[in-house]
Amino acid sequence: MSGRALRLLHVDRPPIREFRGRAKWAGVIGNLLLAGLGVGLAWIGFAAVPGDVAAVRALAWYTVAAALVTLGLAIATAATRRLPALRESRLEGAPALVARSWAAEWWYAVALDAGLVVLAGVLVGLGVDAGGSWVLGTVAVALVGAYFLVRVILTITGRRRNHALWLTPHEIVHDAPWGRERVRREQVVRVRPATASAELVLEVDGPVGRQVCPRPWRRTRLDAGSSRIVADCSMTAHEAGDLAAWLGSELGVCAAGR
Repeated sequence: MSGRALRLLHVDRPPIREFRGRAKWAGVIGNLLLAGLGVGLAWIGFAAVPGDVAAVRALAWYTVAAALVTLGLAIATAATRRLPALRESRLEGAPALVARSWAAEWWYAVALDAGLVVLAGVLVGLGVDAGGSWVLGTVAVALVGAYFLVRVILTITGRRRNHALWLTPHEIVHDAPWGRERVRREQVVRVRPATASAELVLEVDGPVGRQVCPRPWRRTRLDAGSSRIVADCSMTAHEAGDLAAWLGSELGVCAAGR
């Protein structure tokens, strides 16, 4: 192991914050309300619509599943006292430190995507089986299902990722739902927290290497010539300002921390 790699595992770490406060409990209450709404809509679907209307029954069962997953997220959020902190790991065989966002919300979104794929498949099958004018209506459903199927495939293949920021002996690597970007450590010239959000901004000298999802499956508009990396750290155990001060110190660059 190189001297830099050995040092990487013994660096000072940024302060850790507890997961509590208004934002946490607003998320819990919001998810409980969504779960309750889902149960109510599913009950209407089961009680008010005849059982032989298979499409509505399929929608009702998906709503039940989504409500249960949402309830699970609410419980997990309430029970979590500390979000993931900076920890040792490995990236592509190299030792690394990673600040990764809380995984529960990420897998919640993936579960909903997978459920929509299954629902779309069922509805398309029902429409084709019914024949007639229903076949035309299934085209729109099939397109929606295909969109979410590609999202699931991109997730499984690693093109879509949970938010994470990696520090290796030679690189800074940023993961996001739209893909991955990376720069050499010496390219970073300034680190600062964003002014109006819980994001960490790295100002970079030189090109940023990016592997991104196709355009329909990423919301972020990426400029190929951008000289910044913006990492969301809202669901980590560290404030953006603390991460900025820590990372700036590790890289030996100007840092605007807390």
